[in-house]
Order: sequence, then structure tokens, then C-alpha cells
Amino acid sequence: MRRLSDLFRLLVLAAFCGLAVLPPTVCRSQEFRRASDGQIKTAIDNANQLLLSRIIGEPDGHAAISTVALLKSGIKPDNPQIKSTCERLCSRIVQSKFTPQGHHVYEAGVSLLALANADSKKYRPQIEVLAKYLIANQGTNGQWHYPQSMDGDTSISQYALLGLWEATRCGVVVPTEVWDKAAAWHLRTQLRDGGFGYHPDAGATNSLHSMTAAGIGSLRIIRRHLFPYARERVVVESPAGKKNRSGKRFGFLEPVYRDDEAITTTEEARAAARNASYIPTVKLVQIDEAVDKAIHWMTTNFTVTKPTGHAIYFLYSLERAAALAEIRNFGDHDWYEEGAAHLVATQAASHSWNDSSGEIPATAFGVLFLTRATSKMIRKGVPRVEVGAGVLVGGRGLPDQLDSAKLDDGKIKKVQKKAPLEELLAQLENPLIPVLETTQTEIVEQVVIGKRDELIGQVDRLKKLARHKDADVRRTALWALGRSDDLRVAPILIQGLKDSDVDVYVEARNALRCLSRQVEEFGAKEEPLDAATRERELSKWKDWYKSIRAYDERDDLVGPGE
Repeated sequence: MRRLSDLFRLLVLAAFCGLAVLPPTVCRSQEFRRASDGQIKTAIDNANQLLLSRIIGEPDGHAAISTVALLKSGIKPDNPQIKSTCERLCSRIVQSKFTPQGHHVYEAGVSLLALANADSKKYRPQIEVLAKYLIANQGTNGQWHYPQSMDGDTSISQYALLGLWEATRCGVVVPTEVWDKAAAWHLRTQLRDGGFGYHPDAGATNSLHSMTAAGIGSLRIIRRHLFPYARERVVVESPAGKKNRSGKRFGFLEPVYRDDEAITTTEEARAAARNASYIPTVKLVQIDEAVDKAIHWMTTNFTVTKPTGHAIYFLYSLERAAALAEIRNFGDHDWYEEGAAHLVATQAASHSWNDSSGEIPATAFGVLFLTRATSKMIRKGVPRVEVGAGVLVGGRGLPDQLDSAKLDDGKIKKVQKKAPLEELLAQLENPLIPVLETTQTEIVEQVVIGKRDELIGQVDRLKKLARHKDADVRRTALWALGRSDDLRVAPILIQGLKDSDVDVYVEARNALRCLSRQVEEFGAKEEPLDAATRERELSKWKDWYKSIRAYDERDDLVGPGE
């Protein structure tokens, strides 16, 4: 007995010793252990296998949200299951009429998301029909609802707004009145404690985690469209005649764009003109105050393990709310790390997650959370609809003239390029060819006025050019990388902050501001040349990148030499 007693005491002592040296991955609240990158990737891959195996037999709405999750996690649009699902979704649209299989607004919203993420150009006609369907089914008081109800549903409304947001990114013009009415409904139905409920017009009085997250996300989407200038804080070029220390001035001019694609038809142009003349009834400050109240509620009541409302569905709504409101933490809670840890720990042996929304939708929501789907959506592509002619952003040190660009009736028009982007980059790579201003001018023109998508295929070359021995080549490459919308190039730009050439350093800094959308800091400032200021800048951008980088890069070093 004494031997057993001694053994027991040793086990207790060992246990306490173990607790004393637990690794720092245990969170401050001691509720979870941080999931590793490998665990997150495995959870996503396993969930994708399940979604692919089940997608064909699922109802349209479930199949559509599964398609979105698969595409966001890197599955290609030409995957047979995804292609088949997109064809099925398109079959619901005949002669410009959408006939839903089930929950009409939800189905239209997620179908639009699926088609837009699969191929926005190929499915543009179907996207237009779905957008018009969502607009037509908005209630007179600004909400959306289930077919059998007119009371308004905070959940359904968020999917209508998500679909319409995606539609605007594809070039569809959504009347400003739609956003205004939706804003008014959300403001009127927000509960006194700052949260949101499911059916507020039917008497809902309890704030729910899932619906409060939905309310934050919806209001932030509305804000982007009602007040597209807000928080842009665009800084125009430096004062005329102001020179920097190298003798080069802020010369490169770039038009300011909204978060939409190009308007392509006369009908859309007229709709845009009507939108420009519409004066919202809701004020910007009202939206911001409502979002602040909802964030306060979420911070006070934060949990990922026992949320009110559908549990996994809540996590995706949380991801969207945090991305749109640019929130890294709710109080002392790192929402992504806690949510990821919870999902990794609760994934079933079948590779699914489940809540009252159903196994397949919940699994799709889990994938969308883990892949930070909304963050990718915000940074996907480059917006191409002008806010207004003559409103310009100052870049630094690149050519003064864009000879091939011209204004026509207030619109920037593109003329024939002298050489494709690939050939222009080859000129920079050739050590026998000096860097000419005309080459830089044409590269700027190709990217700004031409097809920025071409940058995607040239990122690897640009990374090499960013380390070129010629400072002008490095500056040009860093400028282009900053406009590639590829967050994975951030370490190269951060490394550029260490460049001994002042102009290269400033170009790297401005490229980071462009890539990160930190435009309020973009433009004409005195160059911080002292070592201490540079080190602060470097540390700031490292912290930014570590906070937003993809889960599979979280352990990467930011630039060589660290």
C-alpha cells in the first residue's frame, strides 16, 4: 500500500510539474490549446474531401455554399464536382428567370457567390439574373426573409447582401437605395444591448452571437457601398514643386477606384448615374455607432465554444464580421486562434462539423472560417470603377507622364500598348539595356490602365527583379508587386524597407500601403531616414503581415536575414 501511495504522490507531483511547463500555446483563458498550421491544413483538406464526396447529392443551397468553401480553400473551378454543381445552379436560370429549389433568397445569394468565385466572366449573365432577383425580393422596409414570412430575417438578409456585394465586384450596378433601405432596417432592429436577433420584427428580444456577427458584417458591407469614400483617406500627390532628397518627386499618378469591376454597358452607366444622384437617408455616423455597439456586445459576450445560434455558422459570420470591421481581437480573445482551435478539436471522424444548419453547410462554414474566406474576398482582384476623374493618388519617383493614357468624357481610356508586360519585364532583366523612363512608363500604364491580372503570372519574375543590382529596377519591381493583390509578396516588400537606397525604401513602403489598403498613410510624407524610425517602420509592417498572413504561412520568417 505504501508503494502505491508513493507512486500516487509521484504522479501528482509530475502532473503539477507538467502544468508548470506547459508551452505558451495555451491561451490566457485556459479554454483551448492553439492549433498548429499542420492541424488546420489537415482539417481543411479532410473537410474538402467530405464536401467533394457529397456535393452532387446535396440540395442547391447546400451545394452552392460547399462550392464557395471549396473554391476559397484552393480547389480549382475545373474540378468535375464543382463544374457539375455550377451547371446545376445555372439550370435554375431560364430566360432571365431564376426558379429556386428551396429557400429562395438564401439560395440566390449563395448561388451567386459560387458562380462568381468559379468564373465571374463566364457566368456573368446568371450573376446579373440572381442579383436582380435579390433586389426584387427585398422587403419594402429593407430586409429579406423566407418565402413564407414577411417579418424579416437577419440571417437571410446577410446572404442577400453578400450576394449583392459579390455582384458589384462583377460589375453589376446595385441601386444605392437597396443599401440604404437595408441599413435603415438593421439600425431600426438592432437590440438595445447592441446585439441582433433572428426575427426582430416578429418580436425577437434576445441578442444572439450568430446574428450579432451577421449584423456587424452586413452593416460593414452596406457601409462600403453607401459611403465608398469613407475611410479611403486618399492623399493626393505632394505639393507642387516639393522635392525629396534624391531630387525625384512624387510623379506617378493613379486613379482612385471603388470596390467594383468596370461598368461595361449603357444600362449600367445609367444606373450608376442614378446611384450618384441618390442621397442616402442613413448617415455614416449611424452605421459606425451601430457597428461599435455590436462589437461591444460581441466583446462582452465572446465565446467560440457555446455561442447562441448555430455554432459553426456563427464562426463563419464571425470571420466575416472581423474581416470587414478589421478586428484582430475581441477584448483579449484572438477570434481566429480560438475558433481554429475549437474547429480542429471538434471535427468529427467523418471529417465534418455539425450544427442545426446541417452537416454539409456546417462543414462548409468551418472551411470558410479556417481559410479566412472574407479576407480573401476583400483583397481579391483590383477594383476598377472610378470614383471620379481628377482624384489622384500620389506615388513616388516613377515616371511623370503616362503618355498612352487619356481622359475621354471623364473616363480613363486605354490605347494600344507598345509592348506586352512580359516583354517590358524582360527589358528590365537584361543587364545590357539601361532602365529607361519609357519602359517604366509603359509598365505603369500596363498595370494601372491595362489588365492587372497579368501581374499574377509575373510575380516570380518581379520577386527576382526586386533584388536587382540596379535601384531603378528594384523600385519598379516593388511598385508592381504592391499592386499585385498577392499578400504572399509582402515579405519581399518588407525586405525592401532594409534597402540602402532611399528611393527603393520609400517605394517599398508605399507598395506595402497599397497592398495592405492602408491608404490613409499613402503618399507625401518626409522620408524617415534615421535608423530608429526605419526600424519602427520595419517592425510595424512585420506585425501587420504576421496578423493577416494565411494559416499556412504563420510560421514563415518575414524576409531573409531574420
